[in-house]
Amino acid sequence: MENAAQSSALAAAFFSIDALEATKYLSAAGLVCALWDHAITLDDEIELVWKKKWDVTKFAFFFYRYGAEGSLIYVNYMLSGIRPHLSTNMYACKAFAVVLFAAVMLISVSSNVYIAIYHYQLWDRRKGAMIALLVAIACIYGPGIALAVIGMRADYKSTVYVAEMDICLVLSDSAEGTAFWGCMVGFDAFAILLAIVNALDRPYRQSTDVLSSLRRDGAAWFIGLFFLRLMNFVIFLTRPAPQKLLVAFFLWAMVPVTLARLIMRVENIKKASRKVHVWNPLSFTFESGRWSNPL
Repeated sequence: MENAAQSSALAAAFFSIDALEATKYLSAAGLVCALWDHAITLDDEIELVWKKKWDVTKFAFFFYRYGAEGSLIYVNYMLSGIRPHLSTNMYACKAFAVVLFAAVMLISVSSNVYIAIYHYQLWDRRKGAMIALLVAIACIYGPGIALAVIGMRADYKSTVYVAEMDICLVLSDSAEGTAFWGCMVGFDAFAILLAIVNALDRPYRQSTDVLSSLRRDGAAWFIGLFFLRLMNFVIFLTRPAPQKLLVAFFLWAMVPVTLARLIMRVENIKKASRKVHVWNPLSFTFESGRWSNPL
């Protein structure tokens, strides 16, 4: 029975060899992008985040950026050829699957919670916005977390080690994991809709003000997250089990990058809003007189 299962796993691995290689390289590419973005935004990070006192935003930034990067380093270590051979510790694959799914679920859910808090602040802490967000969280996260736990158990049972290729392989094709990503896509779509409604709920002088408001409210960031998760959801929906993680790790890298930039952007706007320019009519008249009456 064990030999039959091993043969089935080996056949699945060979059938998906191209996708497995692509997964490994896309995971490495995601880590490189995350570390590169971290390097080029480090000055802004120190100025806008680390000089503040510890609060929810600072903790969220630390978790999204540093927690995700640490997890990605672990994932790439497991996928690379530099780790020790797992033939003597086959349960390392099962532990890897559990840690992987738990980290993905935690980062995905917490990122959407931050988006919910962000929208609540954008709506000037209105009661209607709070009710809408609470209903969305209850309707989406309740089933989503339950599906994630069921999917995690299925992944643990079906994770095997293919010694011939020195890889860990998840053989289960559970619908729970796919449904979990569907819940995440659903919340992203709701966040975009909420940003649009918030932008249209203000008085505007011209139509271009709507686009400016959408950009200011971070709609572009939410749309980017939506399409990244939608792509991952489509792959989970259409590809066999060994190929489902094709872009998951790259997406895992891009979501924290997007959120970290959004947090820094919001903090920069807050910092700029504190610098209020007081118009002095006497000084304005004096300067106008100097330029209008040359010597």
